[in-house]
Amino acid sequence: MKRLLVILPALAALFCACAAPRFEISSLNPVSDISAPAPQSSYEMYSWHNGLDWGYSLFETATKVSSFAEITQRDDIVIGTDYFIDRLLELPRGAKVYWNLKRIRGFSLPDQKTVEKVLSAARRAGIAVEVIAWPA
Repeated sequence: MKRLLVILPALAALFCACAAPRFEISSLNPVSDISAPAPQSSYEMYSWHNGLDWGYSLFETATKVSSFAEITQRDDIVIGTDYFIDRLLELPRGAKVYWNLKRIRGFSLPDQKTVEKVLSAARRAGIAVEVIAWPA
């Protein structure tokens, strides 16, 4: 009886293997047909107070900028937090943003309520924002 219990599953497995459909390798999709996920985009974001309102600049991390003047005189700066949030939400879902990535004199963070407003909007849109708070 014990031999029968051992032999029956083995026969069933052999039968299933023989009855399984066969595929020729040429009929399978080659690996090159598999699309890789898009690389995650990363951006630098800077903020400063111009005396009246907050200014913001947002650009890809590959952009070569290194001074306050280079960043604040770009054509794509945005004045006002609400306008900046609109710009931020144009980024693709999954984008990574580094706020004040480089330690450059002149940049600062807005008040906590404004920072939370920007972070909350980014989270809802699937954009990750890392705030880098440099010591004073």
